Amino acid sequence: HGYLDTRQLINAKYAEEDPGELLAKFDVGAQVAKPSYTHKLQQQSIDGKPVKSMSELYEAAELAKPVYEKIVQKLVNKVHAATPDDDDGDQVVFAPLKGVKRAEEKANDDYASRVPGPGASWLFD
Repeated sequence: HGYLDTRQLINAKYAEEDPGELLAKFDVGAQVAKPSYTHKLQQQSIDGKPVKSMSELYEAAELAKPVYEKIVQKLVNKVHAATPDDDDGDQVVFAPLKGVKRAEEKANDDYASRVPGPGASWLFD
């Protein structure tokens, strides 16, 4: 019973946050298999254009992180409110942004060959 109520809340929040269902339609596997990628899927700078550097990526990430955390926390709070019998004190713990050195390694190792580039514009985790 609690699971279905929670699932309905999650689905409603998802529909509110992604009304065009862009995330639902995004197929990571299909993107990885293609030799080139569309700029529409690249990380965006604070100017709304694909990031050109690691510093632009982190500038945007630092602005987006608190917004993301707020949305996730609101969702968690709604789930807790909808399932008071299941509240065992769980809380969300957000990880810090990936270190710049590790992000550079990942961009170079995993995404450097993507067109359009640069690899940093393809980091999402």
